[in-house]
Amino acid sequence: MAPPNTWFATTKDTVGTTNPGSAKDSLSGTLTTVVNGTDIQTYVDKPPTLEPGTTGIFTFQRQVK
Repeated sequence: MAPPNTWFATTKDTVGTTNPGSAKDSLSGTLTTVVNGTDIQTYVDKPPTLEPGTTGIFTFQRQVK
């Protein structure tokens, strides 16, 4: 049995009044985050309606604490 994944607990993506977090959608989708204090806990990306064969990129960065 594999050990649990703990990377999220040891990293952070800080959100504040001048920093909206690192998440980006190359297709300008709707990005929603769930924040605990100043750390983003969940990223949700709702892309726009896409034509068949369309591709896009959702990226985010987390900093090691």
